[in-house]
Amino acid sequence: MKIKLSIILITLIFATSVVKAQEVQDKRHEVTFLINNLDNIGIGYRFGTSSALWRVSLTSGLKQTENIVNDTSINNINTESSISIDLGREYRFKVAEDLFVRIGGDLFYSHNILKNENDESARFRYVNKRLERAFGLKIVSGLMYQLTERIHLGFELLPSFSRIISERTSGTGWDQAPTNFSTISEESFAFNFKNSALRFNIGFNF
Repeated sequence: MKIKLSIILITLIFATSVVKAQEVQDKRHEVTFLINNLDNIGIGYRFGTSSALWRVSLTSGLKQTENIVNDTSINNINTESSISIDLGREYRFKVAEDLFVRIGGDLFYSHNILKNENDESARFRYVNKRLERAFGLKIVSGLMYQLTERIHLGFELLPSFSRIISERTSGTGWDQAPTNFSTISEESFAFNFKNSALRFNIGFNF
């Protein structure tokens, strides 16, 4: 009887050790470069197993455009800056050799500033500034291709639903920097499925 119990105990210990060893071998970490467009890039970190990973991403963007107003020498300047942090989970399913489908979701927070103003050469000066803070959920779907043992490529579609809290500030002035500022606060909900919902990535796994 004691021999049978010993055999069962040894078998259980061996099976547990094998499972733990397999789990250790399946551990995966990734550092990923994220590209929404040339004006919005970021970095991501993934950790977990080859089939299920936690995701942390940080992206930021800066864009400025200028255009001449009414064929004058006065420039209209538009500036947009943003930063976003995402935290979520993704699952991967192998569909072909080195090709995986990715499905999951991210919770996110973003902080955006949009500013429109004219330059100092104008007699009538104005500035319009909009601050947006968004909280929401992104649905993750996409493909990943394991290019080499350590390098992978892919893309993600990230449609999102969010609550946006915004503040609009406007100011004007004659022959001087804008003063007379006024502020309006707003709240809204938004669903985004535009080009900005598409993100490419190239990563290193270890």
